[in-house]
Amino acid sequence: MNRRLLGGKRGQAICLPPLINDTRGAVAVLVAIVMVVLLSFGALALDISNAMIARNELQNVADASALAGARQLGVIYQALPQGTPYTTYVLSNPSAVVNADFRMSIVDLKDGRTLNGLIAAKTDRTITLKTMTETVTLERSGIERIRDSALSLMPVCRSKSTGGR
Repeated sequence: MNRRLLGGKRGQAICLPPLINDTRGAVAVLVAIVMVVLLSFGALALDISNAMIARNELQNVADASALAGARQLGVIYQALPQGTPYTTYVLSNPSAVVNADFRMSIVDLKDGRTLNGLIAAKTDRTITLKTMTETVTLERSGIERIRDSALSLMPVCRSKSTGGR
């Protein structure tokens, strides 16, 4: 055998200590395991904090939307007759709460056609009309008359539970 392995002494038996009692390197294994656990908890903490931030941002958007809707309802409620429930009034008469910018216009043309829609833009020479299917630019010279409809484009609710017609 090699002299270096035998410790340089010939004729003596080599007695190796049992491997079970050998604790050299045990700290490195424990440090590796603890590092994996600590890094996992750190990553989990980052994921949870990002999820909480996203949830809070979404809640802020929902709150802002609710406040804006409530502000708009306050404007709409001012136009209602006294003592009328809002849902009954709106569903049975949707034209009553439609802003003037969203009322339908009826355009009679000189060629005999009639177009319905919202007037999107007006100039000295043309009118742009948004119909249900397209946007049409009409020359004022081809228009016989323009009538504003008192009706909304929204259909009237005919449910018995809302008191509709």
